[in-house]
Amino acid sequence: MNTMEEKIKKSAKAVDIATKIFYIAMTVCACMIAVGIIWSLVYPAAATYQLNDRVSLASPLFNMSFRSRAHMYSWCIYTLADSCVLISILLLTNRIFHDISLSGAPFEAIYAKRIKTISILMLIDAIAVPVIFRTLVDALLHPEVVEHGVNGTLAVVAVIFLCLSYIFQYGSELQRLNDETL
Repeated sequence: MNTMEEKIKKSAKAVDIATKIFYIAMTVCACMIAVGIIWSLVYPAAATYQLNDRVSLASPLFNMSFRSRAHMYSWCIYTLADSCVLISILLLTNRIFHDISLSGAPFEAIYAKRIKTISILMLIDAIAVPVIFRTLVDALLHPEVVEHGVNGTLAVVAVIFLCLSYIFQYGSELQRLNDETL
């Protein structure tokens, strides 16, 4: 095994571990939000209270303050949807680096597909989730509650990841041709 392959495996293993930690942390946060929503629906009197023109959500896991009950539910639902997309991105990223840490080969066709899927999920998180959320909140609640807009920075990063997926796809094709030559 050459030193470059060892470096790739070691760094991929480190990212594999880090993404697992982030994946678990995001999952715990999403579960806490879901518990808060359920808690406020099952025990509305115990879960929410009014204090100085603010509505607070108190669950067994956390306590947060909002402008209104509608704002509380809209924030929780948006954050839960956002968390689900981010968990999916972290899971795909983890799978990429886990596989690279085992094989040492960074240019495989499956990685290009996963990176492309990550870019699509980023676009969904940057554009679709806020737009759908805003439409739902406008239709169901009050327009003044909505604070979420399109995330332009994440959309640009998604396009960069899409370009990287094409680079990885090209690299995997070169790797396959090189392996066939040998």
